[in-house]
Amino acid sequence: MFNFQHLYLFFIASLLLNLTPGNDMLYVASRSVSQGIKGGIISALGIFVGCFVHIAAAVFGLSIIIARSAYLFQVIKFAGAGYLIYLGIKALISKAPAQAKGHRTS
Repeated sequence: MFNFQHLYLFFIASLLLNLTPGNDMLYVASRSVSQGIKGGIISALGIFVGCFVHIAAAVFGLSIIIARSAYLFQVIKFAGAGYLIYLGIKALISKAPAQAKGHRTS
């Protein structure tokens, strides 16, 4: 049976797993090199908040609710796809002016 002690152990194990180096460490290091300390700290905080929300959702059973509801899963999936498309378009639009600034006229 799942009780409060198991919940505590799950939460601690999840946090410890998120502290180990991996892809997110590589991301934070590259942002720190390219944008400085402030960019690295903001990236690390973003990763921490995302992991914390995901762990909290798992702890409170939202994963089970989403897994059992096909409609809710589809809504979340399409919302995520829409967000990725938005980020891609935003990156493409912001790339053009940055490249134009790099060209010098003699």
